[in-house]
Amino acid sequence: MVIAKMMGAMGNQMFQYALGHYIAKQCNTELQLDLSFVNDKSNKSDFVYNAYQLDVFKLNNKFFEGTERRLFHVNEEPAQELIPGYDIMFPKVHEKYDIYLNGYIKKIQYTEPIKKELLELFEIKSELSPSEKEMLDKIQGSNSVC
Repeated sequence: MVIAKMMGAMGNQMFQYALGHYIAKQCNTELQLDLSFVNDKSNKSDFVYNAYQLDVFKLNNKFFEGTERRLFHVNEEPAQELIPGYDIMFPKVHEKYDIYLNGYIKKIQYTEPIKKELLELFEIKSELSPSEKEMLDKIQGSNSVC
């Protein structure tokens, strides 16, 4: 199994999901999402809390329950440098360990082989509400980065 720790806002979570999905495909296993970080609302100074935000997409979400497992941790730095070496390593690691992805992903090269699939997965699963449509019209009608 590949477990991706969801952190940050929607864009970060999308990249974390994409990397987890890519590695799970490489290992022919399932992806589960760890929501422990986004669900933790303990008091932290100078911290912006973000909820899990990918539930608006057509993803096949399975959530990690945090049971004890043998985990191979991929922390921030290696997760940013996956291509060209780390992707070859994952199927071998997965023979003994579940893979746990922990970090903000900054490079997107790994998405190219599965770009079409990711575009389908990241389609919004339902129609927008009238207020959401109004907001979208405002955004599209303005000079915005959204």
